[in-house]
Amino acid sequence: MVSPALGVEIEPDRRLVRQGRNPATGHVTCGSGSGTAQLVGAHNVIITAAHVLYGRDGLRASQGGCTFSVMVNGERQSFAIDTSRIRAGTEQPYAMPASFDWAVARLASPVAGTAPYELGSGPSSGQPVTLVSGRTLGVTRGVIMEDCQVRALRNAEGGRETLLDCSAQSGDSGAAVLDRAGRITAIYVGFRSTAPQMRQIFSSDHYNFAVSVNARMRMAVSEMTR
Repeated sequence: MVSPALGVEIEPDRRLVRQGRNPATGHVTCGSGSGTAQLVGAHNVIITAAHVLYGRDGLRASQGGCTFSVMVNGERQSFAIDTSRIRAGTEQPYAMPASFDWAVARLASPVAGTAPYELGSGPSSGQPVTLVSGRTLGVTRGVIMEDCQVRALRNAEGGRETLLDCSAQSGDSGAAVLDRAGRITAIYVGFRSTAPQMRQIFSSDHYNFAVSVNARMRMAVSEMTR
């Protein structure tokens, strides 16, 4: 089973809610889409999963209908996403391989006082990483963080998949996978499992995965930050 919109729980579950941490991580809503995004490269540029912004019939909301919410000075603030300025691996994420499932967008106004993430290199197998999600910002005012490991890498059309032993669920789509230097090394997009309702240890039949940072992502971020 493949899903670009949900996640599976993996044993052991090491997720923690942290307030005042990773302020560049936020929550995206776009019509029926909901997920995580984060500032990258500039105060007005975000990166997320393409399926958070695009559904089976195209963009999930018209101009003004997509927002990025983030904690600023202890308060949750929302910023409009300029849907005319999106650079994505694909605008049809449900029809393309998951390795195309990423998007870079520009905000209508910058998030002042918050340092954006930098893009790192793609991860290596066995590398320790941290998955950071903004799906609970509206409730806990904190991000969900989990230290975990890259268990394998898989070449795919359009890029490389990063297989993780992190847990995930709805709303984590688009979350950053960070290296130990705090740089984005991959973007979480979904899971594969033969029994997605059950929490299990990582295996080839039960895992979450992300899209590794690649040259097309770098070009999109460079273009949007100019």
